[in-house]
Amino acid sequence: MRRRLFLKFCVFCATASSKSAHAWPVGKCGEEQPRFTDYAGCMVMGTRAANPLRHIKYQTTLDDDFLWSGFIHTQIQMELMFEVKPSFLFFSDVEAPNAFAFDVGIDAQCTPDGTVAFGTTLIATEREADPVFWGSALSVIVAHEYGHISQYKRALDMETFRKELHADFLAGWAIATMNRNGVGSGVNPSAAAATLFARGDYNFNEPNFHGTPEQRSELMAAGYECGLDGRDLQSAFIIGTKLVSQI
Repeated sequence: MRRRLFLKFCVFCATASSKSAHAWPVGKCGEEQPRFTDYAGCMVMGTRAANPLRHIKYQTTLDDDFLWSGFIHTQIQMELMFEVKPSFLFFSDVEAPNAFAFDVGIDAQCTPDGTVAFGTTLIATEREADPVFWGSALSVIVAHEYGHISQYKRALDMETFRKELHADFLAGWAIATMNRNGVGSGVNPSAAAATLFARGDYNFNEPNFHGTPEQRSELMAAGYECGLDGRDLQSAFIIGTKLVSQI
C-alpha cells in the first residue's frame, strides 16, 4: 500500500547514477559561493527550523533504492509540470528536519534552474507520522519546493510569507494536476493539506514566517481546486499570486 502511494508518479524509467556526495560551496557552473546567505531558499519547516549549515554534505541518491526510485519519478513529473530542471539532492537533517529550494546550482551538475535539497530525517519523520499516506506528505513537500524553483525562474517579488503561501498554492495545483491526469495511484489531498497545516505557525514577526496552519492548508486546497479545473502552470501561477497578494 505504502509503496503504491509513493510510486504514484512511476510512468517513466530512470537510470540510476553512481552514488556521490557534494560539499558546499560549488555554485553556478563551478563558481565559488562565498556566503551561504546568498541562497534564496525555502525552509519548509519555517521559523521552527534552524538555518542551514554552510558545509552540508549533499548526496545524489538514497541507500533505500525503492525510496530513491520514488523520488526520481517524482522529480521527473515535477520537472514536466513546473517546466524547470533543478538538481535534486539529499542531505542529513538530524537536528532540524527540513527541505530547501535554492536559486543556484550547488553541485557539480550546474543545473540552470537551481537546486531542491531534501532532508533524510524529514523523509523518515513523514513515514513514521503517517504509515498510510506518507507518500502524499512527501509529494506535497516536493511540489512546494518545485513551486519555489518556478518562482525563482519567473522572478516573483513579494514578501517571504506570501512566497511560501504561493508555493503551497502551486503544490496543491501540482498534485491535483497529477491526480486529474491519472498519474500513478494519486495523492491524498487531505493528507497533503494536513502536512502543510502541521508546518504553519503564528510567529508573524519572524523573518521566515511561512503562514499560519490555516493559511497554508487553505492555499494548498485552493491550488488543488485550480488543478482540478485543468489550469496550466502560467494560469495557476497568476491566480496564486493574486490570492496571496490579498492576504
